[in-house]
Amino acid sequence: MCDLRYPTVFDSGIRFNQGVLVHQGTAFEELVIHDGIFEGVNVCNFAFRYHGFSLFAHQTKSAMTLKQSQITVDEWIKTIGVRYFNELTNTAILMEEVGELARIMAREYGEQSWKKGAEKEDLGDEMADVLFVLICLANQTGIDLEEALLKNLKKKTKRDLTRHKDNEKLEG
Repeated sequence: MCDLRYPTVFDSGIRFNQGVLVHQGTAFEELVIHDGIFEGVNVCNFAFRYHGFSLFAHQTKSAMTLKQSQITVDEWIKTIGVRYFNELTNTAILMEEVGELARIMAREYGEQSWKKGAEKEDLGDEMADVLFVLICLANQTGIDLEEALLKNLKKKTKRDLTRHKDNEKLEG
């Protein structure tokens, strides 16, 4: 299903926010949205009118890139969250969210057990909370996470090219 409950930025630069599809500040008319398959990929299809012309567009429903995630979080903050918390507050919130993730990991994969009557928590949701706050911090500090990750992987590859292969502790 097309999930457009939240601000969304599509590949074409079209933005969907608060029930309105907008491109370069102009709202589209007569929007029709439906799911479909395009070249074997799940897509969200759009039919709309723009200055009297009928147009059609689609957005793949594949995973978001980190850049798209940063744009989507920024749109959410500006339209629903009002503004970013300051960087220090978001750093503290990130630590809090990592702690909540660690709690689940210790109980599901470690030696800790859940307290009797405690509700089992959603691991994916906690990971998403960590990612959300990390994206907020990246946006606030001007970090392009895609660029930073690629640079980091390049550094790790150069540094660790044989390190793990030669580690006797990792032999299976």
